[in-house]
Amino acid sequence: MNKVIVLLALVVLISGCASISANLYDNKTSYPSTNPKDVRVFHKMPQDRAFVELGEVTVSRVTMWSWAESELKKKAAALGGDAVYIISEGGTSQGGVYGGAGGFNTTITVTGVVIKYKS
Repeated sequence: MNKVIVLLALVVLISGCASISANLYDNKTSYPSTNPKDVRVFHKMPQDRAFVELGEVTVSRVTMWSWAESELKKKAAALGGDAVYIISEGGTSQGGVYGGAGGFNTTITVTGVVIKYKS
């Protein structure tokens, strides 16, 4: 029974806390959505092509980098972006006792700038 309680508590912690937000630089200009599978994620500003910065996207309280990256791509694509370059990333660890068992929950927060390549 305790294992079930611990498992449920961990599922709630992992799945129920994610947050995704966007801050557009120009609310008057919009672009058609792109495919999230085509959106690239860079860890520094790309220098090989001219682009327009559309805004910032922040994904917080996720537990795996792959999920954060997937959410960045989805949000960037919804905004019409072709890529995202990371400007901030960090994590926090939180420990506790759940149903008699101890454990840690590490979460990641990532902020990136969504870009649209110029034709």
